[in-house]
Amino acid sequence: MQFSRGAVLTEIGGNLISSFKLLGYSPAQEFALEKASAKLFGSNMPINNLPIINDVYWVAFIIYYGFIGLAIYFFILYKIFQASLFVYRNSDDAYFKVFALAMAAVIIISLPYSLILRTFVFRSFSFFFWLLAGLVFAEWRRLKTIENQEVGV
Repeated sequence: MQFSRGAVLTEIGGNLISSFKLLGYSPAQEFALEKASAKLFGSNMPINNLPIINDVYWVAFIIYYGFIGLAIYFFILYKIFQASLFVYRNSDDAYFKVFALAMAAVIIISLPYSLILRTFVFRSFSFFFWLLAGLVFAEWRRLKTIENQEVGV
């Protein structure tokens, strides 16, 4: 049990919520785990098992960046989702509609999936994620510029 995700949730989850560290311990993983180990982890979690925390992505995210970092992260994902819906509804270009729909679907699918795996950490996934986000925001900016010019006229 001590090498599983369940151990991380049972040993660390409650202590993490009760400590309520707003800014986290540090984005430097080794430093953050050493700093957090004295405060968060029960005596049942040996120090050599701490890297298993990285497999429980949201627990690791809160340890490293805190609740404020997690809120900013969710806000960024929300804004990307919002922009993709705007592009899907308002773009005349079929390619950008497909990009926007794909971006919205990726966000919807990846949020629950990242509770199991570190989805956004994988380079092969994150490259296409940010490529789609960039394409969506380029079209979003073009549509907003056209919208502002029509209002100004």
